[in-house]
Amino acid sequence: MLRYTSEALIDREAAVHLFCSEAGIEQDERHDHDFWELVYVEKGSGVQRVDDGEYAVGRGDLLLLREGQVHSFRGMPAFSYINLCIDPHLLLRGSDAPHAAAELFGYIAFRDLMVNGGRLVHFSERERADIEPLLATMLREYEDRRDGWQAILRRYLDIFLLSILRALRERESSPASEDMWARLAAYIDESLTADLRLTTLAARLFYNPSYLSRAFTAHFGCGVSAYVAHRRADRAALLAEGGGYTVERLAEESGFSSKSALYRAFRHYRGEELGAFLARCKKANR
Repeated sequence: MLRYTSEALIDREAAVHLFCSEAGIEQDERHDHDFWELVYVEKGSGVQRVDDGEYAVGRGDLLLLREGQVHSFRGMPAFSYINLCIDPHLLLRGSDAPHAAAELFGYIAFRDLMVNGGRLVHFSERERADIEPLLATMLREYEDRRDGWQAILRRYLDIFLLSILRALRERESSPASEDMWARLAAYIDESLTADLRLTTLAARLFYNPSYLSRAFTAHFGCGVSAYVAHRRADRAALLAEGGGYTVERLAEESGFSSKSALYRAFRHYRGEELGAFLARCKKANR
């Protein structure tokens, strides 16, 4: 199986690698990579294999493939696509990072895309009339490499990412910002034993930690560490109510680093001593 790397493939200044497949591709080799791929199907139809699943794709589909996903295409006659290989961290580095990149990557960071083969959005015929010339211009700049091509390409890429973001917003009933916070809250609840520090969440969302800290506090009314500790204390209480847990196991299953951390958080966020709560739960479970 092939393995592609950002270091070998992606231009450091442009922060993107582009290519257009040959029309009529029958089968490409299964491969993975350490960057993201945005794949736009410009002609025909085919089947995309991602990990152990197979998904039908057709003209106007925009697919997202994250790092580490094993995938390949099997195409029908005239099937072709335009591929943008993007290293999000490389793209967002520096003061000239595309305006739309951080917002888009953060918006889709927690989306469960594999239910439809990684299909991020399907562009309508009207939308394709704008998207396809834009992609053609980006390909020409990338292939010709005339003076200043990297800077020009990054500007076009910003427009392309903004077009994706607009399409996503128009297709979802809830506002994009509210949707992102709901997904982030759900992710935290599902990952309480994982590393949920501010810097880790900021990296996952492709946000600056200082910005995420301010925005998180404005939305939830407390900082990341306080919110996570409160949710972990709530998880510990829920587990304790079922009975059969030692304090050590409660701490471990709830994501606390130690018993003492659990005791402190429980007292602060639940308003009572853990020992008294456990005694009450034990009595209720007799």
